[in-house]
This record gives sequence, structure tokens and C-alpha cells, in this order.
Amino acid sequence: MPGSYRIAPKLLPDLHQAWWHNYGKPLLDSMPGVQVWAVGGSVAKNNGGVAEQLITLGCVADNNNWIYQARARGKNLNKELNWPRLLEACALL
Repeated sequence: MPGSYRIAPKLLPDLHQAWWHNYGKPLLDSMPGVQVWAVGGSVAKNNGGVAEQLITLGCVADNNNWIYQARARGKNLNKELNWPRLLEACALL
């Protein structure tokens, strides 16, 4: 059953690289101008986060393409952060 167990963390970089080279990169290469976005500031920004992994794989150039989750909690969060950029990117498709 998908999601019923976790993959060992030491295997994730190899799994991500295999996914990127065999599926993700060819898919994105077939869509010129497409952008990759992460949902969740912590997911995107934390050391080893999704954005950092995408940069390492060569999928994105920086880690600024992210938005907060709908139920993000914390003090002084700007939940509108990056939404205008995301909507602009969507309009380009």
C-alpha cells in the first residue's frame, strides 16, 4: 500500500536522482518555460528540503519558488508570500 512505510533516508537521494533522470527531467524538458514550486516554507527552506534537492538535481535554479501551506502556523507569517509570482507563472502556461 503506497505510503504505508518509509524508505530509508540514505536511499532517498538515489531514488530522487533516478526519478529525475528517468521521468522528471524528460517531462519538464517537454514543457518549455515550466516552473517547479514547493508547498510549505519548512519543506522548501529547511536544510535538505525539497527545494535544495531540486537544485542539487538541476531541476530548479533557486529555492524561491514556494508558498506556505494553507494551514501554516507561526508568528508573523506572510501567507500571501510568493502567491503573485505563482499565479503569474500559471498565467504563462
